[in-house]
Amino acid sequence: MLKKPCALLCSYNKPYNLCNFQLTSPCPSTQLSEQQRIDNYVPRQVFSTFQRRTFATVRDDPPSNREIQWPKLKSATAVPTPYQIFQQKKSAPYSKRRFYELVKLYHPDRHCQDDIGSESSGLSFSTKVERYRLVVAANEILSHPDKRKAYDDHGAGWNGRPDANARRQEWGNDENGHWSGFHDNSSPARNATWEDWEKWYQRNDKGKRVQQETVYFSNEGFLSLIAIIACLGGIGQATRIGDQKKSYLKQIETVHTDCSHDAQRRMEEAQGILDTDLQVWRPLEDLCINKVRPEKKSTSWTSGRGPALIDTSIKPLSMATNLPHLPAVERISPRVIRILGGNPGKFTLQGTNTYLLGTGRERLLIDTGEGKPIWREQLSSVLKEEQASISHVLLTHWHIDHVSGVTDLLELCPDAEIYKNRPSASQHDIPDGCSFRTEGATLRSVHSPGHTVDHTVFVLKEDDAMFTGDNVLGHGTAVFEELSAYLDSLKKMRQQFTGRAYPGHGEVIEDGVARIDEYIAHRQLREDQVLQVLEDGKPRMPMELVKIIYKDVPENLHEPAAQGVLQILQKLERERKVVFLDDVRWQITKKAAL
Repeated sequence: MLKKPCALLCSYNKPYNLCNFQLTSPCPSTQLSEQQRIDNYVPRQVFSTFQRRTFATVRDDPPSNREIQWPKLKSATAVPTPYQIFQQKKSAPYSKRRFYELVKLYHPDRHCQDDIGSESSGLSFSTKVERYRLVVAANEILSHPDKRKAYDDHGAGWNGRPDANARRQEWGNDENGHWSGFHDNSSPARNATWEDWEKWYQRNDKGKRVQQETVYFSNEGFLSLIAIIACLGGIGQATRIGDQKKSYLKQIETVHTDCSHDAQRRMEEAQGILDTDLQVWRPLEDLCINKVRPEKKSTSWTSGRGPALIDTSIKPLSMATNLPHLPAVERISPRVIRILGGNPGKFTLQGTNTYLLGTGRERLLIDTGEGKPIWREQLSSVLKEEQASISHVLLTHWHIDHVSGVTDLLELCPDAEIYKNRPSASQHDIPDGCSFRTEGATLRSVHSPGHTVDHTVFVLKEDDAMFTGDNVLGHGTAVFEELSAYLDSLKKMRQQFTGRAYPGHGEVIEDGVARIDEYIAHRQLREDQVLQVLEDGKPRMPMELVKIIYKDVPENLHEPAAQGVLQILQKLERERKVVFLDDVRWQITKKAAL
């Protein structure tokens, strides 16, 4: 590529004597040696007219040589600071005036154009280049506030060579044979790479260090390693999931325990409502089990519009004012021993019935009572007398008067396994139709929700009998959480056996199926009575229905009776026989009225 003639770059407006122009370039290539530059030097007067150009300056008059002198230092090899180069105080604002002057003086393009008598006159090429580098570096630091602050505080960014007389940090072993320099934050060892250390070892250990060899992994070994890692990860995840499940089940068990205590408290409060006089039970005959007696239909109470016909063929029986005495321990069959829980009450009757089943050394136990000390003593005495132990414990449901003795039982028989529908973390599940066998006794579970959602009854194959739990009691009626499920469970239970019934409370029922039929008939009677009261089409609240249906019952018992009526109304609503209005009132549907 052709370059423009120097004559065209001239800043003068007068003609020049072009014959004086020589072919030697005024700016030789930087690849020439120092001697070649000297040999090619052309005197200034030969082409001075071509070399004089104007440059941008901060003032019109050229600075004096004194103003652009290079800093004088004590050592010839010392490097001046940026402030020394620009002759500027550390606290003064930075000005680029001296930078422009020094750049023009030491720029590489002017290394062959020394002005006679100037600061750069007589300096070697390498010295000029080094000074030019320092000028540019000093300007880079002082012109940026952040870089200038870093330099003022830490000396950062200044790449000049240190003074030759300054002490240099030596890295390696000290006189005690320990590594030196590592306690200094500026240690290069803190920024060394693995390759740097390998090179250092190779240079300093002189072959004493054992050379590391590359270890290769086969495909089979690598796949085996991946499989092991995957298995360990799976085991860890399974363990974590198991722990979370245990925690969740423990929370469920805690909730059940709290509910049990709350239910027990409410039962005790309800007991306080009842009069201690036994004659208070006589007006409750309408709340008790009904026995079928053939009688004619007659008119009784009215539903608001006049007399209403009620089928009195199902006539209620009076509940016995005195419950029959039950022995604390009694063998009720060759393979069943009943042990009372030692917790008598108006809701637990003579106490919770717990049953020990079997004829061999290992027995089954149904329910554990309320955790009374008397029950533990009686159970321990029976086991010693029978020379037996308990292998399995079957819980009918979660209520506190049936499960609270588990702790005492485990102290007597630590190896016993606890089973319950919807178990806690330390228990086993009882699915519907599960079998339990021991010498002399075979049980089959029947899931029967109603009294509670986890309620389970058991059929004893050898006696063709059923342990009914709290769904069917030896005296009176049972309470329930959900009426529809309770009736379905009763119908399911009556099809599982034909013999005796061993209830959770009360005496043995000789004809278990007949008692279940009475329960179903009693619940149907109450349902029919509610529909008959609502036949007039007038919306009513549950308490209004109670005052009509249970008019002969003391008013202090109307509140618990209203809860039973509410369960009936909810069942009828699901059957689309009644509807719930916007407030607390209920009304019969047209379909049910017909």
